[in-house]
Amino acid sequence: MISRQTGQHSESPSMAAPGKILLFSAPYSGTSRLKTVLRRLAANFELEIQGLEHISEVDFNNYSLILLDAIQPDVNSFAFCNRIKQYAQQNLPLVMLGRDESLKTIVEAYKNGADYYIPWKETDEDAQLSSMKQIIQRATSQFNKISA
Repeated sequence: MISRQTGQHSESPSMAAPGKILLFSAPYSGTSRLKTVLRRLAANFELEIQGLEHISEVDFNNYSLILLDAIQPDVNSFAFCNRIKQYAQQNLPLVMLGRDESLKTIVEAYKNGADYYIPWKETDEDAQLSSMKQIIQRATSQFNKISA
């Protein structure tokens, strides 16, 4: 994972997971693997999934972390990232998950408000579980949104 604040990979501290995570995902996005991984981790936090069309209706004060599913094709994820960050202000970490690992894409994600950009690969589920747990812990710890 590459942080926008430091531009470097960071080691994960051992911390508690956040209380409530919001995943923005397009309906029929084909990211069932991502949702499966997050639901398996949901014993450590509450997961809510919203469609991208509901950004303006969300009370962002109810969440510790926002994930943006940028894996789906044919969706301008950067525009959605920008809208989410405008509504959420700077109060919440926003993690964008996408397939493209290019520097251009990562920079574009940060320009549009992402605090982290995570390349999401279709690897085995155990590796994804471990990676996602680390991502959640790092993102929330930098924003002091850790639950007890």
